[in-house]
Amino acid sequence: MDGMVNSFTPTADEGAKVLFVTDELRQEISKYMLVLEHQAKVLQKVAQAGGGDDQEIAVRAMERCLQISIECIADSGNRLIDALIMRDPSSYVDIVEILQDEGVVSSELAEPLKQIVQYRRVLVQDYTADHTQDVYRLAAMYRHLQAYSTAIKGYVSGSHW
Repeated sequence: MDGMVNSFTPTADEGAKVLFVTDELRQEISKYMLVLEHQAKVLQKVAQAGGGDDQEIAVRAMERCLQISIECIADSGNRLIDALIMRDPSSYVDIVEILQDEGVVSSELAEPLKQIVQYRRVLVQDYTADHTQDVYRLAAMYRHLQAYSTAIKGYVSGSHW
């Protein structure tokens, strides 16, 4: 039954959206969430250990983990937005806002996620500057990455319906 489509037809109170979730989509989202959860664990370990003598290595490791985490949020969010047959997001922050508007993530979770995804520009364009303090601050937000994974997996599994 791989690729089987399940659809959700909402009540009048839930709006007129239909979520088309296939087994393929569930598997794809699951892969993103496994990678995201791993990145969150690495961020937690590195941030809590501090840099010590290997400060530069720790910062570079956290930068890479943040970049991969941001891509996981964007890729999983875009896939869900496509499944919800919603408007196309115009930015990484817009992905989080659409997920918030649709009740996939709470407003309490959306705010720190927006801070994290906004940092992508710095990671890929402003890499010549020293952003050590920002990297440690964002790495300390690893719990929000874990919460995002939980919210996405719950949404895709249909446990919120």
